[in-house]
Amino acid sequence: MRPDRFPLVRRLRRKKREGNRPVVLLYHRIGRFRPDPQLLSVTPEHFAEHLEVIAEKYVPVRLADLAGADREAGAPARALAVTFDDGYADNLDSAKRLLERSGLPATVFVTSGYVRRGRPFWWDELERLLLRPGCLPGALTLEVAGETLRWELGDDSEYTPARFAKRVGWNVLERRDPGPRQRIYRELCARLRVLDDPAREAVLADLRSAAWIADTAETELPRPLTVGELRRLAEGGLIEIGAHSVTHPVLAQLRPHEQRAEVEGSKDELEAVLARPVTSFAYPYGTQADFDETTVRLVRGAGFRHAWTSTPGGLDGEADPLRLPRFVVRDWSGDGLARRLSAIEA
Repeated sequence: MRPDRFPLVRRLRRKKREGNRPVVLLYHRIGRFRPDPQLLSVTPEHFAEHLEVIAEKYVPVRLADLAGADREAGAPARALAVTFDDGYADNLDSAKRLLERSGLPATVFVTSGYVRRGRPFWWDELERLLLRPGCLPGALTLEVAGETLRWELGDDSEYTPARFAKRVGWNVLERRDPGPRQRIYRELCARLRVLDDPAREAVLADLRSAAWIADTAETELPRPLTVGELRRLAEGGLIEIGAHSVTHPVLAQLRPHEQRAEVEGSKDELEAVLARPVTSFAYPYGTQADFDETTVRLVRGAGFRHAWTSTPGGLDGEADPLRLPRFVVRDWSGDGLARRLSAIEA
């Protein structure tokens, strides 16, 4: 597909508005990452198929244009925008290349602190320590938020490549945990999610000290963008950068001054790197329980024009510009995405 296939302004003017509401898709990473317990990865092949579906059946638009158009001139029928959360390096290495080939715009919401520090996202490090080949004590003890937790690992203390291979496809949506490591991962994800960054880091530091990781476990570990990669991602204007907090906390769990530091700090850090305004925000995790009225007030006060959740739904003229919905995308085929988008429109 040619990059000039989607002249946005001409299509927005030409297309008449119909009854269906615009849709915003939420991706995280583009790559072949296993294990993928949080189901964050879409393969490059499937992402290319998704872009074909969007090009053939929808009107691809910029996120900022979509948020504004629906309230002013009206969004075009079958309007659709693409977004990414977190700021993974593969958003540059894989996603941008495919977006440029198709000419589709996108917005990447970046967690600024991880870019600055250069460390893996906490959930990826937890996966590395627990779900990749290596060794842990037979009885694992950790202090989490003042509580002592203890698990018996049994044969899972030594996580062999063979055992890893048998369980590599497990994810957190499955009801059954095939072993102690998956059960520990699930429990620690729930507990670390609601901690602030220092408390979370303390738990991970203790787990690092207790774990021995096989060299092969480092292969293809997803990582955040670097500062230089973030600048390259924004080059050319096809991809807009939005803010996604500094350390990816559950904002509703923080005190107001801590929330302010996360919201305003992410904006300031990204604008310093990019030398341009950052006007859109995505709430970490993004459910209605993950932010509160204080968060929304702070997002508005920081100067963000619109903010996005992970609550599914289509846009309409009555939607709060600081509580806009998005649909999370999994590693579906192009046909699988098309079926789900058709269901949304039904």
